[in-house]
Amino acid sequence: MHIDIDEKAHLNSVLHRMDIRFKIISILSAALIISSCRSINAALISVIYALLLTLISGIAPAYYMKKTYYPLIFLLPLFIFLPLSSGGRVIYSISFISIYMEGILTSLLISLKVIAIIILVNIMLSTAPFRDTAAALKSMKVPDKMLNIILFTYRYFFVFFEDLRKMRVALTLRGFRNRNGLSSLRSSASLAGSILVRSYEQTERIYRAMLLRGYNGSIIAHRKFNPSVSDLFLSVIIIAVPFAFLIAEIKGLFN
Repeated sequence: MHIDIDEKAHLNSVLHRMDIRFKIISILSAALIISSCRSINAALISVIYALLLTLISGIAPAYYMKKTYYPLIFLLPLFIFLPLSSGGRVIYSISFISIYMEGILTSLLISLKVIAIIILVNIMLSTAPFRDTAAALKSMKVPDKMLNIILFTYRYFFVFFEDLRKMRVALTLRGFRNRNGLSSLRSSASLAGSILVRSYEQTERIYRAMLLRGYNGSIIAHRKFNPSVSDLFLSVIIIAVPFAFLIAEIKGLFN
């Protein structure tokens, strides 16, 4: 299976045509504002706002929602322990374990904000070729070292993921089945070790190949940007909407 990191970048929506630098600044600003929300109502409206932006981008909301799955899995321990340790009003208690309403509400608040922010960031990345996004970051004076880290991490994550998939298929064809047991655990550990060794060796080969082609640690970008008044106007709207939510929350309109 080939993974195309720019599979939606060819569309022709308003957000696709927007100047990438304005898009980066406005969407990251909107995400920062959303992260400041302290009420569930404001966070829920932020998710709705992010989903409305997906419609403007011309990409189905389901495409973005699938990308929230893995980040939420990493937050699962937080969602488990917060209801058990936050204190406050007890809604259920058995033996020495109590479940607190404040913990459940906090977990819900974090979940909604994470979903909204992930959707916004994915809109920013999906509505332009990643090469052009890197060029925009360079024009915004982002250091070359940071650009290198972003570009290589994003690009070769998919390469290594594809290698892992091929190795799993090879194991399956040789009779491996992922069952609970020492044998399955040993095979999974060997697979993880193999992918780490292969990744390191491939990194060395890629780095030497880049040096032979004149790489000196600097990202060369030939993309030219010509912002328009409509880009500025759209950027103001993208920032103003979540900012209005935040002001309304401060004034107590969401209580």
